[in-house]
Amino acid sequence: MTVAAIMPRSPWRGGLAWRVIQSVVWSLVITGIQPGLTPLAAVGLTTLMSLASIFHFGRGEFGYLVVTAPLALACAFIAWGRLTRDSIRERLGG
Repeated sequence: MTVAAIMPRSPWRGGLAWRVIQSVVWSLVITGIQPGLTPLAAVGLTTLMSLASIFHFGRGEFGYLVVTAPLALACAFIAWGRLTRDSIRERLGG
């Protein structure tokens, strides 16, 4: 089964999901320099993807939930890990 078969026909199909994935990757690359910003980026992306899931659910576009809900959960997991666990520097002894 392809993504085109799961997601309904829309001019945003693939484009918006690709932009979200790019923002996640770039936020991880950029915050690699400042590890303290990683939880903030993860919380922001969790909020964005949760609201996107609610929006698509409300419109009955259930195919988009295949993309938005797992990304929201992954970002929430990253935020939880970074906010509750020891930082990388503390684990490395620095």
